[in-house]
Amino acid sequence: KMADDELAAIRAKRMQQMQGGASQGPSEEELKAQRAAKEGMLSQIMDLAARTRLQSIKAVKPEKAAMVESTLIQMYQRGQIRGKVGEEDLKQFLAQVNQQTAKTTKVKFARRELDDSDDDLEYRRPGDSSDEDD
Repeated sequence: KMADDELAAIRAKRMQQMQGGASQGPSEEELKAQRAAKEGMLSQIMDLAARTRLQSIKAVKPEKAAMVESTLIQMYQRGQIRGKVGEEDLKQFLAQVNQQTAKTTKVKFARRELDDSDDDLEYRRPGDSSDEDD
């Protein structure tokens, strides 16, 4: 509940800045507050083993970890997560994310056209006089 209040306060500040026409980005204090609110929510959502696993993923693939964190927070806010997410739950969630974001490798062969009328004149032998209309 406390993290929700902090998040609401941060959102209210951001709306106030945007309405005030502040073109600069969030200050360092606001970023720290946002990170603290995010960590607080994640500690409510996930147990220690799952958070540890997510931290190790963050060390290797920070963009994937950030995506997982934001998705978990959104799911929690919508009421789609009941109870704490354990390590096994996180593994299953990561498997789903990997499946959805898996890159498919396509190999495309660029074949040359065999019947290209522009190339016909280039390959004529010097003594060939079959086409004299040029």
